[in-house]
Amino acid sequence: MSVVNKIEKTYLDILRVVVLTVASLLLIVAIVAGILGFSGTVGHSEKLVSPRKVVTDEVINKMKPPLGDAANSTIKTPEEKPADDLYKNQYQKIVDSLDLFVKNYAGVMESVDKKKAMVYVASLANQFENEETKSDYVTGMVDTVEKALKSDTVIARVKKNPKDKITAPPVDPVQPVFNENGELVVPPAIVESPFKESPVAVSTEVISQYTELFNKNIAEAAAENNRNEMGKAENTAAAMMKLYISGGAFLAFILVIFISVLVKIERNLRLMAEKP
Repeated sequence: MSVVNKIEKTYLDILRVVVLTVASLLLIVAIVAGILGFSGTVGHSEKLVSPRKVVTDEVINKMKPPLGDAANSTIKTPEEKPADDLYKNQYQKIVDSLDLFVKNYAGVMESVDKKKAMVYVASLANQFENEETKSDYVTGMVDTVEKALKSDTVIARVKKNPKDKITAPPVDPVQPVFNENGELVVPPAIVESPFKESPVAVSTEVISQYTELFNKNIAEAAAENNRNEMGKAENTAAAMMKLYISGGAFLAFILVIFISVLVKIERNLRLMAEKP
């Protein structure tokens, strides 16, 4: 065997080892990247986050003196619509709670127009187009209003201490007003108010605080769902990149093996040609 043939044989032996090593590495990369990429594309989809329910204590805490956030609230009163029959019983419970609260602490000084109150509460609920969200809003309001108006924190906002001297503005002449002894006070006299703050205003603030917290929880849930969707999109993009790497590695593996086969064929043909 000539020196050239020896060098060629040594070179081809080294090339064979390199080709096998590279081909093995490429195949491993293709398999691993393919598995990781495929598992990333078929991963379990995350469930949507539901809005957290409003806890009554949250509303009560926001009602502590001085006036809560609702005093400067920018909540827009929705367009008034007739009460929805589907939730009419719940609306009635809310209005009854408001009416009882006002009667207990306002006496004859204030009253609740039940018809208008029903329409107002229904209008707040009708701002939610999703029926499940609307149902959660109404159901939560029934429980929150009933409990909040019985809480010491809210009652302290309206109940006057015996030492408090709080006067009320002149009374409408057409509305008779009676004092604690049942005596008629002739308007437009200045009379002593039976409450510290208007029970109607305080009860309305409870509803406003509940609505504000409910909308806040919806916004937080929506933001969480958006973050989850973005994370899912990023994971899908990363999985697709791994699939691309897997495909590229496999193609490179095929190419290396193909070149190795061609070299082997060429060498065998040459040996056959050199034989006498």
